Amino acid sequence: MLKSKRHAEEISKSYSVPLEDVMLIALNACGIRSDKYSNRVRFQLFFVNSKDKECYFSAMFCNSTSNFTLSENKLYLGSDYIADADNIEIDTCSNSYFRNGGKVLTINTNPGKRCRGCAFCSTYSLSRSDKELNYDIQSARYFCEQLLKQLKIESYSNIERAALCTGCFGHEDILVENLLSLHDSLKLFGFNGSFVYIGSELTSYGAIEYLSKAINNFEMYITLETFTNRDNLLHEEKKKLSLDKAEDIMKFSRTCGVKNNIVTVIGLESHENYIHGIKRFQYVIDRFPIINILQPYSKSMESLRHSEAINISYYLEIRKELEMIFKNHRHRPHPWECYRSLWYTEYNGAKIYEIKI
Repeated sequence: MLKSKRHAEEISKSYSVPLEDVMLIALNACGIRSDKYSNRVRFQLFFVNSKDKECYFSAMFCNSTSNFTLSENKLYLGSDYIADADNIEIDTCSNSYFRNGGKVLTINTNPGKRCRGCAFCSTYSLSRSDKELNYDIQSARYFCEQLLKQLKIESYSNIERAALCTGCFGHEDILVENLLSLHDSLKLFGFNGSFVYIGSELTSYGAIEYLSKAINNFEMYITLETFTNRDNLLHEEKKKLSLDKAEDIMKFSRTCGVKNNIVTVIGLESHENYIHGIKRFQYVIDRFPIINILQPYSKSMESLRHSEAINISYYLEIRKELEMIFKNHRHRPHPWECYRSLWYTEYNGAKIYEIKI
């Protein structure tokens, strides 16, 4: 995808996309080679010779064929030393953590082993630290209390948004119980921000209306993942939610005052099909869509990558087209909201002046 820093600079100039963005897009698509790590790793990234001295967050898969190499605390593209890596650790996809400089909290309450079946994801197979959690209010209070200690904060009063992004629950009733107990427990410790569910199991109008009344500033991010080949790529429960049904749900939720968004994986389908899907949902979402670059965990998963997505041009051309689609919308991407995005330093020709983690 990228051979060297010089190659990245040529691509950057050709597409009028900042060099940092080009390299981060390729890094997320290709992963890293490492003698020390073999599965997933996360770290903070600082590009050398960069004017901005920005800190980026990378959660990365290991790939023995990648042109990006992590050696000690240095990241190389080919033989070119391009960045420093700090706070390197194994990524288990099971943590609760801050985003947006501590203003947003991503919460993981549910064991990943419950969530399996999507062909492009193997987070359930990672070594994990998460445990079974009962969904009653007492368990949720204990979880929130322990999380305060883990995050080293006294209350949740400074959190502007809390998002539940976790393994599948298996049944909507269990999900609703967890959402309510978690939200109410966060409030006991000072939380008063917006509360977001990220998933695909909230599908009945009754449950959506009930949550809209029980939770102030409730938002829903539907994990559509892909617009095509859904029967083959998604697990049994997730593919029950058709695109037609998802669109209807989002239209209804708006009548309840619930804000909507979609989460997608880019790299599984053609440029044309991906753009067609985004255009379909652009008028029922209230934020810029979350676009995650496909990260294959294995050689077999690499075969799921669409043939067009092997080239950096696929990502950069889609990036340009999405900027045109949303040019007259108020939606904008936030680097802190998606670490596997198509945008990091610039959007639609304008510099992004906000924290990246």
